[in-house]
Amino acid sequence: MLPQGIARDRYWEDDALTAYAAVANDADVGGEASMRLGALHLKHERSGEAILQFDRAQTLTRDPYVIYLARYFKGRVLEGNSRSDEALDEYRGAAAAWPTGQAATVSLA
Repeated sequence: MLPQGIARDRYWEDDALTAYAAVANDADVGGEASMRLGALHLKHERSGEAILQFDRAQTLTRDPYVIYLARYFKGRVLEGNSRSDEALDEYRGAAAAWPTGQAATVSLA
């Protein structure tokens, strides 16, 4: 279901949301599915739900790249909500999870 969600992510977001939600509790891909759910919520400015999904993603995965994305995107949400200190913590965590990730490094600058 995760690949189906990814394939539908750009043009059929409702289908993507359904696909990601279907595997959000999966032991193997639940973290990535939650991160992608959060990204869709972020896109539609549903910051509360996005933050919940980004936090959930971090607890469900050990994949450093998924953790990087979840923390970076959460930082963007927090920064957009004028919570700069918390955003900096997320950007630092993202950079620690994936040191070559440029977006988090630029956000820290």
